[in-house]
Amino acid sequence: MGQLSIGFEDGDGNFGLDQADTTGAFCPTCPFHHNVFCAYEELRDGQWTPIVLDPAIGQVPFFYRAPRIEPSGQNKALRGTITVELAPRYYLTSEWDTLRFAVHIVDRDLQSSDTLRTAPALKP
Repeated sequence: MGQLSIGFEDGDGNFGLDQADTTGAFCPTCPFHHNVFCAYEELRDGQWTPIVLDPAIGQVPFFYRAPRIEPSGQNKALRGTITVELAPRYYLTSEWDTLRFAVHIVDRDLQSSDTLRTAPALKP
């Protein structure tokens, strides 16, 4: 099983979702039902290639719902670390042996962070 930790800062303190946030933009079939997105990439013939995972064939995208964080005091800025447990089999079986994740988060105003990439990792 893999683990991925993401450091973040949110200047206006509106990161995270409540369990009840399942309507409007956060409905289960909407793009923003999740707020942590880890896109899978493989190094194929010297080029990083995004791999779209297909739930219809048993592949589960690495999307997560980080819980709401309430800032304390007058300063509403948040700073923290999000750690997600990746599925026991967090890599695809393919002829290529190196992977990485492209990660971004989205706040409740649907503002997306910059996309950061993990260091390359060899598949186990």
